[in-house]
Amino acid sequence: MKPVEIAILGFGTVGSGAYRILNEHAKAIARRAACPIAVKRILVRDASRERAVPTPPGVLTESFEEILADPDIRIVVEALGGEEPALGYTLAALEAGKDVVTANKLALALHGRRIFETARAAGRRIAFEGAVAGGIPVIRALREGLTANNIERITGILNGTTNFILSAMTDRGMEYQDALREAQSLGYAEADPSADVEGFDAAYKLAILASLGFEGYVDPRRIPRKGISTVTAQDIALADKFGYRIKLLAGAERADGSLHLSVTPSLVPKGHPLANVNGAYNAVTIEGDSVGQLMLYGKGAGDLPTGSAVVSDIIELVRFPDLSESEIIWQDREMELSDSTARPSEYYVRLLVKDLPGVLGQIATMLGVHGISIATVTQELDNAGRATLLIFTHECERSSVEAAAGTLRTMPFVLSIANILPLWAGTRG
Repeated sequence: MKPVEIAILGFGTVGSGAYRILNEHAKAIARRAACPIAVKRILVRDASRERAVPTPPGVLTESFEEILADPDIRIVVEALGGEEPALGYTLAALEAGKDVVTANKLALALHGRRIFETARAAGRRIAFEGAVAGGIPVIRALREGLTANNIERITGILNGTTNFILSAMTDRGMEYQDALREAQSLGYAEADPSADVEGFDAAYKLAILASLGFEGYVDPRRIPRKGISTVTAQDIALADKFGYRIKLLAGAERADGSLHLSVTPSLVPKGHPLANVNGAYNAVTIEGDSVGQLMLYGKGAGDLPTGSAVVSDIIELVRFPDLSESEIIWQDREMELSDSTARPSEYYVRLLVKDLPGVLGQIATMLGVHGISIATVTQELDNAGRATLLIFTHECERSSVEAAAGTLRTMPFVLSIANILPLWAGTRG
């Protein structure tokens, strides 16, 4: 049987991982796809450079046009990442009549409507399981396994870098900067880690999941986002003392006819499975009106986990070459997002104040003026005439907390607002 020929754009982590799996499991993959799959071309910047993963002569090419013009190449795997040239290559491949597999969450989140519009016009398909949570089949769960449900809530630990950093801070008492440096030394974090630690990566992935789960386009630039760079070892220790772990959560919830989305460090009760997702692992909980709550857990990045997702998409496209364009699931309408500042939550508030009589009373009065009720408060004194106040609030709107923070900053006895973090909304009944 003549093999289906494919091309891979990029031979970094994802591209090389997919290539290894295709070669090492070639017989099993051919059986599952009902057809052999052959990598005909791999696009690289420098075809003469020696690589850790060897390839046969003539497979590496520096010409995308060569791939585009080859009528025997049916599927293009976009493993370049980033916005350009990945987006341009994806659109060109679709327009040339080729199906596309991609793990590019940034391009999909920012340009999903354009990509799928192009696919529909060309009568081609695009598969993207590897774009979110590496080897965890969360895209397929939303597209296939849960289609009998109205999705009510999606919550995920979607970034392995930040989860590794927070886990190191939790398990070994490390400060944020030390944990970040270790993540960089191990290859989990880039030299410029802002996409991960400031929550951009998680927001892109959440936008994709929310677009699928709630059947409408979600612009990731509209998702309220806070990263982990303000989280300290003291926050981690205090959260632990009161029965919580701090995790960067990406959440989407449909409530009262509105869609609420956020990416923010949150306090998760130790007894919940999400609190025990450690290291560079990812996890996603999905709640449907029929199935209830389920959780998917596994490696969220890396060559073989993400390569596994990419290869599964290739097999699907090969097995079902004649699926209609209606199988492409991406809605044209843009979702209306709620005013995130009006979403109620309980909050953790850590303040550094002067140790003076009446300070706590004045703060409690001021919070009451802003409609914030205190659930518990604890105080720890140091030897410099200062006190750390840790306040847990009852449910209140984020806008109220932000307004109260503005007032707190004007009070002469408040030295700093060290941190304000929500308690995970999933803990509410």
